[in-house]
Amino acid sequence: MKTTAKIALGAWCCEQVLREVFMKPFEIAVKEGHAKAVMSAYNYIGTTWASACNALLNTVLRGEWGYKGFCLTDYFIGNGFMNSDQMIRNGNDAALVAYPMASNFVADTTSATSLLAMRRACKNLMYTVVNSRAYSEDAINPGLHKWQIAAIAIDVILGLAI
Repeated sequence: MKTTAKIALGAWCCEQVLREVFMKPFEIAVKEGHAKAVMSAYNYIGTTWASACNALLNTVLRGEWGYKGFCLTDYFIGNGFMNSDQMIRNGNDAALVAYPMASNFVADTTSATSLLAMRRACKNLMYTVVNSRAYSEDAINPGLHKWQIAAIAIDVILGLAI
C-alpha cells in the first residue's frame, strides 16, 4: 500500500494509522466474524478511488486477511472518478447504483483480463450466496423456531386477554 492514504475528501493519514485505527474493525469482522460480504469505501486511498484500489481490495482484504466473499461499492454515482472497468479489475465485484448510467457498466467486455475479472466477480457473488443462510440447513428444513412459537403464543394470550 502507499505510505499515505486519504481517509475523507480532505484528511490524510499514514499507512500505520490506516491499518491500526480505520481498518482494524473491518479486519476483525473479516477474520473473527467470518464476514461473507463487505462494502468498499466511497472515498480515496491515496490518489485511487477505494472501490478500485488493488492494494486495499486484493492485497489487504483478499490477500492478507484471506477474505473470499463478495465486495460491493458504496454508492456509485459515476461522477467522473468512479469507473466500473477499474473497479472490477481491482477486486470489487458489483456497483451499488439505483439507476443505469454509462459509467456503471463494464465497457470492455471482450478483452481477456476483463472477462477474467467478471468471472472472478461472479464466483465471489456465488460463493457468498452458497455460504449464506439461504443454503443453511434451517432454510432447507423450514419451520418455526422456538422463539417464534413463543412470540405467537404471547400474542394469542394477549389478544384473548384484551
